Amino acid sequence: MIAHLAGEVLSVQPHGVVIDVGGMGFFVTVPDREVSTLTPGSRLGIFTSLVVREDSLSLFGFVDEDERDVFDALRSVSGVGPKLAVAIISTFEPNELRRVVDSGDALSLTRVPGIGKKNAQRIIVNLDGKLAHSTSDTPSGAIRSAHRAVADDVTQALVGLGWSEQDALGAVQSALNARPEGSSAELLKAALQFLGSRR
Repeated sequence: MIAHLAGEVLSVQPHGVVIDVGGMGFFVTVPDREVSTLTPGSRLGIFTSLVVREDSLSLFGFVDEDERDVFDALRSVSGVGPKLAVAIISTFEPNELRRVVDSGDALSLTRVPGIGKKNAQRIIVNLDGKLAHSTSDTPSGAIRSAHRAVADDVTQALVGLGWSEQDALGAVQSALNARPEGSSAELLKAALQFLGSRR
């Protein structure tokens, strides 16, 4: 299973991106709110879920493992395919969706294109108990948007110090998970500690 990709964004398309990983271009479908934040030439580290069908292999990408886990939980619901699962995640941050499910708020779920009231109620019933709560109440997408520039700067600094781009991106993601509100200097220090621990 392809669980994570790190590389340069080659192109941004309506519902996804093409990422260059070691000379190979991977098309990855991502939530709509993430598409708007990506630009060709930028560096991207993304957690992925590989969906295998008889006639295709499709990659779906997410900002962190929590979002990917929610995607997988949504796909376990009968009648919810990967595209609808991505549409739900495009509308709700993971913790927002947890609140919708916990409160039984089917009306809010109908904001997602293609979901009517009956389908919304069925999805909520089937998701009950399947969405494990994250250890953080901070929306992952908000972290990603607020810290993209900082993360890119730290990644480039690590590459300048001799680390590979893949190692640098992984270290920065780990640093962001540990210190989501950290400054560039704090994230760089945390990333270096992470890289040092792997030697």
